[in-house]
Amino acid sequence: MRFETLMTHRTGASGHRPSGLFSGCDSLTLLPAANGFCRIDRAMLGPISVGRVRSTGHEVDLSEHVAVSLVVPFSGRLVSAVGETGLSARPGEALLFSPNRRQTRVVPEADSQFLGAPITLPVETLEDAANRLDTRIRCSRFGSIALALGGGKLPELDELLGLVRVLVSELERARPGWRVPRPA
Repeated sequence: MRFETLMTHRTGASGHRPSGLFSGCDSLTLLPAANGFCRIDRAMLGPISVGRVRSTGHEVDLSEHVAVSLVVPFSGRLVSAVGETGLSARPGEALLFSPNRRQTRVVPEADSQFLGAPITLPVETLEDAANRLDTRIRCSRFGSIALALGGGKLPELDELLGLVRVLVSELERARPGWRVPRPA
């Protein structure tokens, strides 16, 4: 398991090009806020990337060419646009994307910060796993997917989001330095 801080961006810095969480990122711009910041950490679990994003609010224009992304907000809200399709998610919901180009606005709660976990899994890894299953359907390429998961009470979504919370909690326990203190 490998842990790393990919970037810390603070108020006063101009558009920033973070790297490492997704396969391509054109820009990240902080939203106006006193002591504004965005910190992105990542843990690698084999081919799976588990990110941890804390922010006072930001906009990011990114591309993910090789992986499926699941983005789970724990506090605050995500608003994403993939082409003409707009999606949003709050705590208890998630966004799921096949490889794509998207713009995302991360909005904190009124008197708090945004906290979320983006998880990426390479399409090739997912296809290999699907092709090893004893099924009649073989996976060759995913079509374009951009889904907002939530809005209704689905036990499967609750289980998935619970699994993500446990994963992030276990990563924090394994690497206490991965916890990001609130800014002063």
